[in-house]
Amino acid sequence: VAMPKESAEAAERGARRYDSELLNKDAEVPRIDAQDAELDTLLRCQVPLIIANSNLLGDAPQLWNFEYLEKHMSDVDNFFVLKAPASSKGRFGYYDMSEKKNPCNYPVTKSNERLEMRFPEFRQTAQKLRQEKRTSGKAGGSLYLQSALLHRAEEEDCPPKPVGSFGVRCAVQVATDIRKFQWKWLRQKMAGRHVQTCQLFCGQEGDFSPCHYDPQDNIFGQVRGHKRVLLFHPKHFGSLYPWPVNHPQDRQSRVDFEYPDLKSFPEFQNLRGQGLE
Repeated sequence: VAMPKESAEAAERGARRYDSELLNKDAEVPRIDAQDAELDTLLRCQVPLIIANSNLLGDAPQLWNFEYLEKHMSDVDNFFVLKAPASSKGRFGYYDMSEKKNPCNYPVTKSNERLEMRFPEFRQTAQKLRQEKRTSGKAGGSLYLQSALLHRAEEEDCPPKPVGSFGVRCAVQVATDIRKFQWKWLRQKMAGRHVQTCQLFCGQEGDFSPCHYDPQDNIFGQVRGHKRVLLFHPKHFGSLYPWPVNHPQDRQSRVDFEYPDLKSFPEFQNLRGQGLE
């Protein structure tokens, strides 16, 4: 891959989007085989794990790529896509701008916007932005597709249902692929609970989400490409300096991990997390 001329340190920094000193090299995320008898015990401990050889995603890793998804999801009316300008440098923050979310009227300047696109439009626009970056050597805007395909209400005790007409009148083949996921195995590992939401994420190289926490447990399946994750124990919550409760960006850290302001956030320098790729 052709890259602009820069130091090895700068290249590594750009790839990680955080200082490698934040990694606790003595606390790697455990990797365990799906058939290991210890897996159930570790899952009950609520610690991060990399589960190998689960075949969780069925045939999707062999079938799914952008061409396949465009062919079989071009009939879906719209997907939710976040668009970040070049000034964001691929950063996709989350904003809840609903009327009841900001009772204290915190001033907020959004760094990305939420759009609706059909999958072919998303793919073509992403390809154009990537080509412009390669030609000019400068980062342009970025796109990040994130849409729920299946969902169930929290009070429902049943498998997640198709969102809208997904798998019924559109994206039938992709829905068929998803039905072949190892749902029975997953529910058994979740102590009989059903998954609440099945989401599709499609991003571009180098883009990232700022440090945040999710209110639900996550199981992440990588179909294509590469993802790097940095995790912190909940006991370090204060040292991550989250936005206040009821702020449109609560659940997210205020610290810029690439260029942290240690005068404003002094405890951040003592943090060490677990990395996984």
